[in-house]
Amino acid sequence: MFSKLYLRELSNHLIIKLINKFIYIKQIITVLLLTLLMITSSHATNNWRDELPNARVLGSGDFHWFGFKIYNAKLWSQTTSLDMNRPFALELTYNRSISRRLLVKTVMSEMKRLNGNDVTAVKIQDWQNKLTLAIPDISPGDELIGVFLPTQGFRLYSKHGLAADIRDPELAHYFFGVWLDKQAKDKVLRSKLFGITP
Repeated sequence: MFSKLYLRELSNHLIIKLINKFIYIKQIITVLLLTLLMITSSHATNNWRDELPNARVLGSGDFHWFGFKIYNAKLWSQTTSLDMNRPFALELTYNRSISRRLLVKTVMSEMKRLNGNDVTAVKIQDWQNKLTLAIPDISPGDELIGVFLPTQGFRLYSKHGLAADIRDPELAHYFFGVWLDKQAKDKVLRSKLFGITP
């Protein structure tokens, strides 16, 4: 029979080994996350204008909800008309405070409305996770600028610089469709973004 002291020492020894393993795993995860962050940061600039140096505003307009101005939108392109095979940017300047949760919920709801039958539930959940990590809480005066990169995905910028580099071309197509799709909810805003005065 083992003595109580021996069992206690054995138990303490096992606990210490488990704690050391946990610390080691935590260190590895931290290094991997920092490496991923550095790789992502090295592939993108901190200013969206560096991505589209010759971009000009194609059109702009305000989005209102129940009479309140929510944001001003501008569509930037290096071509004279929007070409979905070339990079462009959509700039949103907010007039109201909006939580990240509400922004993501609204965007996901529109993406599902426009493309619900074309996208699997697994993909929808993956996209919601990506957008939740990318989109910050918004205060009046904040800007979000999405730079569409046709074969890569899109980059999201805030006033602090690069917020996210999302390597998912399909998500990028559906995300920008919220504003630019023919069936977009605010058709007047869409027309203004394309430079068409309704």
